[in-house]
Amino acid sequence: MGGVKTCILLLILTLVVITPFTTANIGEFDEVWQKRAEEAQKEALKAYEPNPEIVTQEFNNEVNTMSLVREAADKEEDKPKGR
Repeated sequence: MGGVKTCILLLILTLVVITPFTTANIGEFDEVWQKRAEEAQKEALKAYEPNPEIVTQEFNNEVNTMSLVREAADKEEDKPKGR
């Protein structure tokens, strides 16, 4: 029974020691990643469309276009091949 308690104690001690290293927040100190985060934030704000109706309409237009392209491709495949 002593071996099990020692094993559990060792596991807990290992977790206590390792945990601070896994949450080191290295990204907060890395200037490259900070700059990339700022650029990503700017791009996200630039791409943001506050009107959901416009987003929905654009999505529906794209789906409709792709459906028509797919339908035309299917019809082309169904045509008999001329020799």
